[in-house]
Amino acid sequence: MLNLTTRLDIGHAGEDQLFAQASGDRALVAIADGAGGTGSGRQAATFLCDRVIHESGEIHDGAWWSTWLSEIDRQLESTHPGAETTAVVVQIAHGEVSGASVGDSAAWLVSETGVVDLTAGQRAKPRLGSGHATPVAFGPIQMVGQLLVATDGLFNYSGFNSISTCVREADPAVAADQLVDGVRLRSGALPDDLALVLCGNAAAGAADTALIGTETVVHVRLLDEGTPVYRPAKAVIQSHYIVVLEPPLDYETEAELWEFPPGSVVRVGFRVLEDRVAPVAVAIADNGPTA
Repeated sequence: MLNLTTRLDIGHAGEDQLFAQASGDRALVAIADGAGGTGSGRQAATFLCDRVIHESGEIHDGAWWSTWLSEIDRQLESTHPGAETTAVVVQIAHGEVSGASVGDSAAWLVSETGVVDLTAGQRAKPRLGSGHATPVAFGPIQMVGQLLVATDGLFNYSGFNSISTCVREADPAVAADQLVDGVRLRSGALPDDLALVLCGNAAAGAADTALIGTETVVHVRLLDEGTPVYRPAKAVIQSHYIVVLEPPLDYETEAELWEFPPGSVVRVGFRVLEDRVAPVAVAIADNGPTA
């Protein structure tokens, strides 16, 4: 079972975005660092993360992801002129890691035997959205240790040894906090936006079992709203990242149409909503009913 730890911290323009989803032995992670500092960079980063969610149900190799990023590059240039972003998309399935990247965000596999920089061959420019980006594929590579995917808000301000030691030796949640705190200025502020995802194998222990049947809150996308709108909804945990959406007392399809109706069994991923990472219903769970 794969476990996700995410952090999104705003240090400058708020142009970093991420998507992360795990189910069983499969995971999909995307990191984007919008360029420009004018708001268009955030548009580009959001555009990428909004679209990668639709690919979460299939398993793809690195070449496919490279082609997919090239298509996103063309779409961005056409629909959002001047909006550019870095991109790293990583998919884990059946114990292997594949994906593609462009820009200067990065993905590492950190284990006791060393660090594999999955994005070592990527090209920093042109970025996604220029219409001329050249994404570089990676994998399949055996999934060993912890996967770290992050923007340059981490890698530009912390050293190789500090990052790798922290990821290798600390609990993922502790490591994520230490990585963010390690690049803070004396004032406590961050020198740049920072988004990161840690993903690794986690045994389904007593803590996971104890959560089954308990209530939580996830966000569900509303359809026919013109712009992306999410509403919080109560849900009951079924297993790791699988929940059943509970029907609210005031639910009326005429007033709001949920992407996944109340009663649906859905997989949960993590998205940036209003500058924070929040649990979001992303797909009907395997063998799960739709209400």
